[in-house]
Amino acid sequence: PIHLDQPAELAFGACIARFTDILDKVLADLLPNVICEYLYDACAKMNTFIRECRVIGVPETPSRLMLCCAGLNLMRTCFDLLGIPYLDRI
Repeated sequence: PIHLDQPAELAFGACIARFTDILDKVLADLLPNVICEYLYDACAKMNTFIRECRVIGVPETPSRLMLCCAGLNLMRTCFDLLGIPYLDRI
């Protein structure tokens, strides 16, 4: 299970949890720009999470790696829905 103890973890986890609500809104309103806004917010929250919470070498590593993987999957899904190719590596 993923444990969300730090404020940055909670904010990022809550953002990920809103994904299905965002999709419902996009389908109801037919506004794909909502996905773009959500993706921008998710990226900002993931950046804050990575900056403020050490991921490797701490007891919370397994949980935080799962959160990172969830964020990566979320971003890939958003890019796929928008028809934007994504990079696997920079």
